[in-house]
Amino acid sequence: MVVVWLLGLRFAPRWAVPLALLAAAVVTVTTADGAVGSLAPAVELTAPTLT
Repeated sequence: MVVVWLLGLRFAPRWAVPLALLAAAVVTVTTADGAVGSLAPAVELTAPTLT
């Protein structure tokens, strides 16, 4: 992602950040182990305690 950002900064400064964001999204979606599913929020019940 940093490489994409640096190349974008060099050749298309206006689009450097959107390109890096797109690269991060592609890496997240194509990562193995179902990484996208682990990004979703999950509800967990906890017992209240006084500390």
